[in-house]
Amino acid sequence: MSQYLAERRRFERVHSPTTHEATVNEVALDEFEESWKVENKRLAIIPGKEAISFLNQHLQNEYGVSLTPTAIIDALRIDEVPAEIQTLVRNLSKFSKPMIQQASVA
Repeated sequence: MSQYLAERRRFERVHSPTTHEATVNEVALDEFEESWKVENKRLAIIPGKEAISFLNQHLQNEYGVSLTPTAIIDALRIDEVPAEIQTLVRNLSKFSKPMIQQASVA
């Protein structure tokens, strides 16, 4: 929650510098609490690195196994990858092809 509030304050300082910090905090806390009530939304607001680190620590302590981001990616099925990420990867691939082709010609 503290990271959520800090990032929200940083965002608001740039985009709405006249909004009082207490107002920003109040709105952010309300949003956080509403999102926290819904399990899928919880995953959207927690820091990914910290979540993986916490889960990895638990798995190491309980089962003696390690979890890495690469292992998670390798285990994903295409239908588990959000559409936005699929689109991003496709666009990055299209964008990089001309660069790869130019490099191989030179």
